[in-house]
Amino acid sequence: MLSIICQICSRENSSLTVEISDKQWKELLFLVKRHRIEPLVYESIRKKNISVPNAIKEELKGLVRKNLFKGLLYASELNRINTRFESENIQYLCFKGLAISSLCGKDFSQRHVGDMDLLLIDSADLIRSITILRELNYHSEIISNINSAAEIERLLAQTNKKDFTFVNVDNGVTIELHIKLFTLFTTFPVSHEELYANREYIDIADNKIPCMGTQHHQLYLPIHGAHSRWFRLKWLFDIPMLDSVNGFYSDLDKNFETSAINNKYIFAQMMCLADDLLGIKAPISIADFRRKNIRLQWLIWFAKRCLIRKPISDFTRFESAVYGIMTESAYRPLLYDSPAVNYRDIKRRIIRSVTPRR
Repeated sequence: MLSIICQICSRENSSLTVEISDKQWKELLFLVKRHRIEPLVYESIRKKNISVPNAIKEELKGLVRKNLFKGLLYASELNRINTRFESENIQYLCFKGLAISSLCGKDFSQRHVGDMDLLLIDSADLIRSITILRELNYHSEIISNINSAAEIERLLAQTNKKDFTFVNVDNGVTIELHIKLFTLFTTFPVSHEELYANREYIDIADNKIPCMGTQHHQLYLPIHGAHSRWFRLKWLFDIPMLDSVNGFYSDLDKNFETSAINNKYIFAQMMCLADDLLGIKAPISIADFRRKNIRLQWLIWFAKRCLIRKPISDFTRFESAVYGIMTESAYRPLLYDSPAVNYRDIKRRIIRSVTPRR
């Protein structure tokens, strides 16, 4: 079923006939929602004039319309937050989500809107940022009673958190306020200061919103996707969309063995998945690397298993424990040139899997 979705969304097929039963269309729609690619699938169905059961088409149309309204709401909230952050001289960047859509020239109906990701350039601004978000009626359970920098520092030391989630109590808008992009053992080759110095801007209601630049997104997304086991197709479809802006991924063949690529396993995994699933031809050097490297083949296999499995939220406790141990001991360490097992994360995964769910 996943291969049919990829065929529907592929740029290679200008027309396509999909011959599956009504029951299979329902299964396909479930996967489309699970991978958060409703806008992409609906647009492809319209452009390629694919025959779809009317009930499925109408549900997709409704989901796309809902996504557009959600995008407009999030854009409005981002504008409101930007105004307050600017007035307090808080340096930040919007990234992923609305930023990717705008950088690629897409409107808010053409890419699924999940939450809003904001990166603080200086973690010292965290308390002031939390105060502003509270004044704008955003609430975070984990820090609801924290009001000082010392309390925040203690929490960060205990949990190794990279972000805090806030939800607007009036409209449900969800924000992830990041103080770093990744947690332990996952590094990003660009400092916050360099990200900010090379920021780009997106326009929302005649206001300039600072966001992570296109090429820095192109460095970030493969690491984020690999670290998250590529369990959403949405992230993989961002690759050709961003590549259409400047051809960065298309030029990986000449960059693959240079310092432009921070980690060859991560980028090779991404390009091989794009080759297998989206039909985007992997550069020759990466294809050769894959044929000769069992470690890379394992990383690709594991990511594909994550793509076709049920959502992690539906795992039993036993499945969650097994999956977590495999992820932390046999998958994530192998993404890096110098593998290092994160025993702290393995312990955290096991504790989480056996803790009674509320």
